Amino acid sequence: MVPVTLEATFPFAVLDAGRQISAPATSHELSQPAGKSLTLAAPDFLLRQTIRVDGSPGKPFDLTLPNPGTVDVRTAPEFSTCDVVIEGKNLGQPPISKQAIASGPHRIDIMCGGQAVKSEFANIVPGQPYVARILR
Repeated sequence: MVPVTLEATFPFAVLDAGRQISAPATSHELSQPAGKSLTLAAPDFLLRQTIRVDGSPGKPFDLTLPNPGTVDVRTAPEFSTCDVVIEGKNLGQPPISKQAIASGPHRIDIMCGGQAVKSEFANIVPGQPYVARILR
């Protein structure tokens, strides 16, 4: 088994095949087999990331997640009654302001009538705001 340390500045849970194995916290100490895939989840930060445990009993696996950023979503007036969905989470109608979001790549969808009518990909930088302007 590999000693695993996972840390972040925000609380996140650790899941194994969809089952929570460690409750939301900013730090997790686990013991997992090498090669095991785990999912890190923090719905408030739109995080759902799969990681693979590398290491060996004598070589621990340590991972510190980068600080989150924020996202603002602005749309053209014709999308004002649509919903903004990021990583499967419905954030409501635009505009969306200063939504905390995990660093890394994310897809931002504008959903109207249950269908994505516009999408944008964003790369969130730790500690930085990102403004998505989704126009026609």
